[in-house]
Formats: sequence, structure tokens, C-alpha cells
Amino acid sequence: MLFGGCFSLFRRPGTDMVESDEPALNPPITVENGKGELDLEATMRNAASITWSGFKAVLNVLHSMAGAFPPLDATVGGLVAIIDLYDRTQDNRDGLKEAMERLDRLLGILAGRLDNFHVDKASAERLVGRPAVKTLQTLLVDVQGLQRRHFLRRAVMSAEDKSSLQGICSSIEQTVQELQLEIGLIVEMDTKEILQETYLRDLPLAKAAVYTAALTDGVSRRGCTPGTRTEILDTILTWAKDSSASNAPVFWISGLAGQGKSTIAYTVCERLKRDGVPVISYFCSDQLDTSQEMLVVPTLVYHLARLSASFAREVVHALKRDSSLVTQKLDLQFNELLLKPWLKSASERDGFPPFIIVIDALDENKGGEILGSLVLGSVFEMKLPGLRFCMTCRPNRILDPLWKSSSQVHGDRFVRVLDLNREDQAAVAYDILKCLNEALPGHENTDYLEALARTANGLFIFATTIARLVRPRAALPSKGKSEEKIQIIQFTQDHRAATLSAGMEESVLDRLYADIIRRAFDEDHFTLEAKEKRKRALVTHLLCSRGSFTLEIPLISILSGVEEEVVSLLVKNLQAVLYLSEVSFGFVLCYHLSFVEYVLERESGTADLMRPVIIERCTKICFYPPAYHSISESIQWKILSSFEASLFRDRDVEWAATEAYCRIVTSCEGWEFWEQVLSDSDF
Repeated sequence: MLFGGCFSLFRRPGTDMVESDEPALNPPITVENGKGELDLEATMRNAASITWSGFKAVLNVLHSMAGAFPPLDATVGGLVAIIDLYDRTQDNRDGLKEAMERLDRLLGILAGRLDNFHVDKASAERLVGRPAVKTLQTLLVDVQGLQRRHFLRRAVMSAEDKSSLQGICSSIEQTVQELQLEIGLIVEMDTKEILQETYLRDLPLAKAAVYTAALTDGVSRRGCTPGTRTEILDTILTWAKDSSASNAPVFWISGLAGQGKSTIAYTVCERLKRDGVPVISYFCSDQLDTSQEMLVVPTLVYHLARLSASFAREVVHALKRDSSLVTQKLDLQFNELLLKPWLKSASERDGFPPFIIVIDALDENKGGEILGSLVLGSVFEMKLPGLRFCMTCRPNRILDPLWKSSSQVHGDRFVRVLDLNREDQAAVAYDILKCLNEALPGHENTDYLEALARTANGLFIFATTIARLVRPRAALPSKGKSEEKIQIIQFTQDHRAATLSAGMEESVLDRLYADIIRRAFDEDHFTLEAKEKRKRALVTHLLCSRGSFTLEIPLISILSGVEEEVVSLLVKNLQAVLYLSEVSFGFVLCYHLSFVEYVLERESGTADLMRPVIIERCTKICFYPPAYHSISESIQWKILSSFEASLFRDRDVEWAATEAYCRIVTSCEGWEFWEQVLSDSDF
């Protein structure tokens, strides 16, 4: 039963009891029925005359809740017992009186919290499981012992027992403080009703934002290999669970592409969830909808509203005033949908543990720099109380100066910084070896695998890419262990030699990508024309896939003007960096943004050539009769038609390719038809 079961409650003293020389005492408030059980109604009638307003308020609330959950009767008896015992102190009440007054004030606050609590059996049972309730059980058992002893003796309390009661009251005071916060948190997180609001349900969300999101590309996110990054993870998790006011509100993880920032962020989310800590996650990706600037704030707001009813109500009010906020610029969304509603509702969360928000790969969201600046600026001005942000980002010319200047002036007051470039390289190489052990079973902890781990130069993506070269993801004839060993040793030697010749001018990852492309283009056998075709196909794919949209092999062929068979062979030869979606067959995706950036930088001339070609082909597809009814009126198409070829941007290419794809899939024609439509295009 709640709070330790039913207390032994006592009858009013009868004439058959032994007379006492002690001064006459008031009869107890607690009343039993003829069966030795608490007579709740009689006890509550007696309690109506008490002068302790907080006790009276909480007793009335508990009395009303007892109808939904009868074990709450015992709580009434336990609290009344404290008053009965206090009435048995006749002098030297000063210390005890102060403790009772403090407890009375806290019980009044608790009554308010309980009054907002949704009273039914399920919610009452949920309350029983709170840690503070278990502590209160033990304390009320101690009260029961004092009550039993003194009611049997019908005597005033001794100095020793008064001291005991005072200590119990002080402990109950502390526990009630914890309990009122826990109840407040339950009420705050009961968002089922508010989430039915149309304004919240209609928020545009990034489907791939949550770290556990089922990605449609067939490759799921994953955490750190067990036993790796242990010190880093311990540091971040300790920060996340520290609710003290002195703890920095931001934990910033900075590192180069491929150093494992996303796997660290994933594991942090995973561990926090396992430990029962609510966490909101937004994992940005250049290839998914989480790259879109317009979705990041509404998605964060929605998931935060799921945890905070007070915040959710303010968001609804904001959207009722201006429903267009969901389509506004990122800074306006941030201020009107996140910052202001959070501040307006902050008093209702006073004393609650902070909510943790993990934002991974800020650099892969089109508004990442703006979002990072807004978060840091708000934190520096202390406008986001009760929120903690763990953010990962590559070195950034706009964001880095913000957290660096804060660190120089304030130390860790606002931002804790973890720079992965400053990790102990021997420890990182050891963790990379563990990853390789998992990816290449049969070669665990061998000398040549250890050498490969050291060659990775701290880049986990280097190691995983090599592993895919050794053991391709596609269903190809398997190699023997000896052949794999030779290949691992060869890769290690090649990259060590390249490092010696190139020095620090080229990163180990760039050299790996150059080697992969060289092998895929087979420079010794392909003609110059064949190599150029492959370049066009690869660049076309990467230009068009820099967002939530990606291409199928036939569309890469159509937009690049390269035969479909050539495109298919190219993707197969680049399977260490590209792959075909297992969910939507035919869509070509890239494992890591660093490869996209490497190719587009290295082949900038080809990219400049292909942008106007792609847009021209997309225009022909979209305007081919019968075109969309309103396509000729499209402002975006008119803008593009007015541009010179040199002014086309990557986002223009991506938009045009998306429109062309929609036109193709909604038509009744196959890929061959559209190839014929574009057959007269010049290259």
C-alpha cells in the first residue's frame, strides 16, 4: 500500500485506561472504526479544525484522490499522526515549531501540485513508484512508532522524542520538496492532451531527425563499437546528468570529417535513453530531410513539446497568433517558436532537471551556422534555462570563434569543448583497431591490422572505407583470408608511401578517395572519352543529391547523358563510397559527406560544365507536353531561365532535378521515353 501500508491508528482514550498525572491532552484527530481500520470520514471531520493550512490543504486533496486509489487513506493517517504528535509537545517547541511551519508551507505547495495531477488509478499508481515516495514511506513508519508509543501512554512527549520528531519533520520536509518536483515533472510531461492540438500535429517534421529513425536508404545509424571512446562518452554523460546550475549548458564536439562525431552522438543518446534520461535528438545529414533549414526548429519544438506541457501550451498560443511561423526564416522560427515560448513557461519548470537536446552534424544542415549561432547567443544571455545542448560540428569559421571567445573569457561556464583533434592518437588508433576487428573478423589484432589502424591517422571513416574495399557490401564472390590480408597490407603500404611523398598537403582521407576513384576509372584501360563519361555521371549524381533528394541510376543516366550500363558499372566500382538503397531499389547514396565534397572540389570544372546541362535537361522534361498545368507560371523556373549558366548554384540543380523526377514518376511513360525526349541534347 502507498507510503508503507496502513498505519496503526488509535481510538480516542477511554475511561478504562490508566489515569495519568500529565496535563490533559486533546483527543487525537485520527479515528478508527470498530474493525481497527481508519475511519477516513471521521478523521477528515476532525482535521477540519486544525490550524495548519498546508496540512489541511494536502489532506483535502489526498481525501479526494483516495476515491480513485484507496491506499491513499494511509497517507492521510500518516500526516495526521504528525499533527497529533506535535499536539503532545507542551513546552520548548521553538525548534519543532519552525520545522512544522516549514513543512506546512511545503505541504501547501505540494497540495497545489497534486491538485493539478490527473487523478485516476493509473496516475496514482505512477505516483507510488517515485523515489521520493519510497523515502517518505520509511519516514512515516518512524512517525507511526512515535504515535503508537505516546498514544498508549497518553503522555506528553519527552525531550528526546521531540528531538526525534523534529528530525523526522526536517527529513520529511526535504522529501516533500523532492516529491513536489517529481509530481510537477509528471504533470509537465503529461502531454497527451495538448499534443492533440492541430497546431502541433501539423508542424512540418524532419522524418530522419531522431537518432533511431528508420532510414529509407537501407543503412542505419549506429553507435560506437563496444569498448571504444569510453573516456569521451563518460565525460559527456557525466555532463548530461549533472543538473547543477554551474554546469555548462552546451557541450560542443568539434572534429574533422570521419573522426566519429556522429557515432559518439548516437551512443550518448542511446545511453541516456537506457538510463531513463529524456533526450531530444536531431541528426543532420546532407542526403536526408534533416538537411533542410525550414524543418529543424519545428522538429525540435515538436519533440520538446512532447516532454513539456507548459512549453507546448505556449507554442500553441504562438501558432494561433501566427500560423505562418512554420514557413518563416530560421531565426524567426527560433525566436517565436522556441525561445519565447520556453521563456514564458520557464516558471512552471522551476527546479526540474534540464532537458537534453543532441544536435549532430550542424554543418550538414543548410541553416546549421544560423542555428548554432542562435543557440550559443541565447545561452550566453541565459535565455534558455533548463535546456542543455550537445552539438557536433566540423571546424567552422563562423561558429568556432563564438565558443572559443566564450571559453577564453568564461572558461567552461557556458560551453564545454571537446576537440577530437587533440585526442591521444595512440588511444584513438586502439579504438580504430577495435572497429576493424569487428568489421573484418578473422584478422583481429593482427600486426597488419594494427598497422592499418595507425595509418588511419585518427579517422574512423578511413578504416571503415578500407573495410568495405576489402569486404564489399554487395554480393560479390568472397575472398579468402590470405587474399584479404594481402589487400590490407597493400593498402597500408600504399597510403604510407603516399603520405611520405605528399606530406601534410593532402589528408589521408583525400588520398584514399583519390585511390578509390583511380581504381574505379581504371586509368590503364579506359579511353579518355570513357573516363569523361564516368566523371559526368558521378558529378551529376553528387550535384543532384545534396539534400533529401537522391537519384536512381536511370535518372543519373538521363541527366548526365551517360549510358545506364556505364552508370551501373561505375556505382559497382565505387561501392566503398556509394551504395544502392536496399529499401528503394535503384537509389544511389553516398556513405559520407566527405566523399561528396572531395569529388566536387577536385572536379570543379566538370561541375561547372554539368550544372547548366542538368538544368537544361530538367527544363525539357518538366515543360514537355502535357506539362504540369501551372508549371509555366512557376516563379522558380522563370528565375532560372534568366540566369547565365555560370550563375547556377548547387541548390538550383537539386531543385530542378527534384522537379524533373516528380514529372517523370507522375507520367505514364517509362525511362526510355524520356531518354528519347532528350536525345537531341548537345554535349
